Amino acid sequence: MAASIRHPTTAQVGRDAAPLLHSDISFVVRIAGTIAWLRQPACLAAITWLTGCSLLLPFAGGDSAAPDRGRADRDSSGPAGEAGTADSGSCTPCVVTLAGTAGGFADGPALAAAFREPHAVAVGAGAVIVADTGNHRIRAIAGGQVTTLAGTGVAGHLDGPAAAAQLSSPEGVAVRGTAVIVADTGNHRLRVVQDGAVSTFAGSGVEGQTNGSIYAAQFILPSAIAVDGWGTVYVADRGSGSVRSISAGQVGTVASGLGTPSGLAVDSAGALYVADSKAHVVWRVQGQTKTKVAGSARGFADGPAAEAAFDEPSGALVLAGGAVLVADRKNHRLRRLADELVATLAGDGTGGDEDGPLAAARFREPVALAIDIAGRRVIVADLGNHRIRAVRGLP
Repeated sequence: MAASIRHPTTAQVGRDAAPLLHSDISFVVRIAGTIAWLRQPACLAAITWLTGCSLLLPFAGGDSAAPDRGRADRDSSGPAGEAGTADSGSCTPCVVTLAGTAGGFADGPALAAAFREPHAVAVGAGAVIVADTGNHRIRAIAGGQVTTLAGTGVAGHLDGPAAAAQLSSPEGVAVRGTAVIVADTGNHRLRVVQDGAVSTFAGSGVEGQTNGSIYAAQFILPSAIAVDGWGTVYVADRGSGSVRSISAGQVGTVASGLGTPSGLAVDSAGALYVADSKAHVVWRVQGQTKTKVAGSARGFADGPAAEAAFDEPSGALVLAGGAVLVADRKNHRLRRLADELVATLAGDGTGGDEDGPLAAARFREPVALAIDIAGRRVIVADLGNHRIRAVRGLP
């Protein structure tokens, strides 16, 4: 069954709308008690830092100016709150560490907490949500603390209370309303964490490409997730080389014949951007049309999009102005696609763990991106360093 991408109206306004930020595709503001969901806002305070518009409304978050005597650029702004201390102004824009130390497992203060190969991040409900793949858990960063939302740390499949539920190598997360949707990769299912419980969202658990009813449908290693303005869930079905959709109780296929779809993002017009880590390219999917928008061969090259080179692009994020950020995994860089040009945004290309100015910062296999509008940051899952990083102060 083929599925099409639905386009939301320009604005949907109502007091009962969920005040949630979906990381890639829409923006929510509250004005005089009314929640407004804007599909293509011309200028919104929460995205002033991305668009260059004048400041119209105060931000919900803010940066501490307290100095850090340890690592210079640890961050405390936005949903994660006081994860460390923010840079006092000598590093803008810059890369900072939000949470994590060495690989392992530990909840607690964000800079002392431990993750193991985090593969995905999302922002919503006042927290940064992390798919902690190697620990078979979903974690949250909020108020300077890391906590476990779901999972015991033992790989398996068990629904029920979140603290007792079992996941298997989850590689994707997204926020929809009050729910956290999880790509439970090892179980070939989509799961949902809501109200302290885990349940199956879609998938029979049998590997395959069957569409249809959500509980009979089949996936093969589902990974990245994106949610559009109507609440349709898109899944990078890595093992089948396709992008699937979940809407109104049905699973469909939006795009097929991809290499290894590893990152997904949705723009304000409803188009999907797919980071294909096997083909080393970025695709744009609109309706049933698939177009290569960047990448030529495996390697590294900035310049015209058709000639640019990536090495296992694994994450994608659409910014307010329409630019697409790509987590270029094996090049240890974040790349920016805009106006048919690709440029390096952050990372010097050497795998490492260095905070600081964008050109000097170092990542080790960045694989996923999310936008934190309140904190004016791009959140990065830095897989090889077992850390969650942030890019602050983008022009």
